[in-house]
Amino acid sequence: MMQDTMLEYCLKTAEEIVPNYIKDSGVDAPGLAAKLAQFFDGIDLAAEDLARVSGEELQGLVKGKVEDVLAVKEGQLDAAKEGFALEIERYIALTQVDNLWKQHLKDMDFLKEFVGLRSYKQSDPFEDFQMEGYELFQEMLDGVRRNTVYSFFQYQLKNEANVEKAKNAKKKDKKKKKKK
Repeated sequence: MMQDTMLEYCLKTAEEIVPNYIKDSGVDAPGLAAKLAQFFDGIDLAAEDLARVSGEELQGLVKGKVEDVLAVKEGQLDAAKEGFALEIERYIALTQVDNLWKQHLKDMDFLKEFVGLRSYKQSDPFEDFQMEGYELFQEMLDGVRRNTVYSFFQYQLKNEANVEKAKNAKKKDKKKKKKK
């Protein structure tokens, strides 16, 4: 289900961000809070809260806040129209896959030409192409994930009536029974 995928994308993206702000001297709390706010617009996370915890506790705190902000965003979008959050998530993910897939195909063409030149240095061009092609594919998937998360949280309602509904919306309950 796309909503589970979106939650997974959000958690993985946050999990990727956190280690970049952990230094030997401690957590760069203001930098981490700013980066998380950049990706997860509306996240309720103060630098003071981040400075008090470290390691697993920090990851757990961030994970909880990311889950909350995702539920709030989905609730706001669904307040405008039932199922609207799911529509937006699908649209953004498909758009990102489409755009990044086109770029991936271009990158693979460049890789094919580049690896062909390597045959002169006595390495197996097919093996090089496979390894580097796989790495490019993984980078594309990571890009799809990060871009989908960023774009979803940047999405804003324009219609005044919908904006008003979103302001009064409650956090979406993730524990609802799944439709069969």
